Amino acid sequence: MAIEIEEAAAKIRTGPPVDDEEDYANVEVLSGAVPALHNYGKPVADDRLDPDTPMPDYLSPYKGR
Repeated sequence: MAIEIEEAAAKIRTGPPVDDEEDYANVEVLSGAVPALHNYGKPVADDRLDPDTPMPDYLSPYKGR
């Protein structure tokens, strides 16, 4: 199944949630946020690459991850 998206909206903000005071009395609903994180791992060479091939300098920030 495929759905074509013609329009989209997103809420982007920083800081804690701002809820109506009466919402805090509702213990069945979470008030908070789910952080979205993006990480890069250590580079992995292609198995067919000559093992003596050095890693390029531009990948050095990822060596120890």
